[in-house]
Amino acid sequence: MGRLIRTTLRGEPGSPRVESLPWLFAADRADHLHRLVEPALARGAWVVSDRYLHSSLAYQSLTQPMEQVLALNATFRAPDLTLFLDVSVDACLRRIEARTDAPREIYEERERLERISALYQQGLDLLIARGDRVVRLEGELSVDEVSEAVRARVAPLVGAE
Repeated sequence: MGRLIRTTLRGEPGSPRVESLPWLFAADRADHLHRLVEPALARGAWVVSDRYLHSSLAYQSLTQPMEQVLALNATFRAPDLTLFLDVSVDACLRRIEARTDAPREIYEERERLERISALYQQGLDLLIARGDRVVRLEGELSVDEVSEAVRARVAPLVGAE
């Protein structure tokens, strides 16, 4: 599923329409949870994941109502903690421009990134209101500073204070 999603994100000829992404991402998430996350949690392991439901709410709500995207993902476990690395659209564009090893994806232009940023805020507010634990961290700090902020938030959960 990941390869199919990637072809759509790159806008490759013959790829599924962008409007199908909410279902493709939900199917990919279901598979990932079933095959990897749930067994790891059952063994007592800690699982760190990037771009979970919060990303789906932001990106897929460009083409579908946010409530529909949330409904597609309603049966999936909520994370114990979400760390949202807040980065400005200008910083995102600088990072995209600095990349030399990957083709651009369909979302990587200013207008879409501005809409996605607003949808992230809306989605995070929705999840916080329903009781999800979300912590916003400044994502434009140095790697060491971001790492320390992450460690400070995660350490109490894993008993490594």
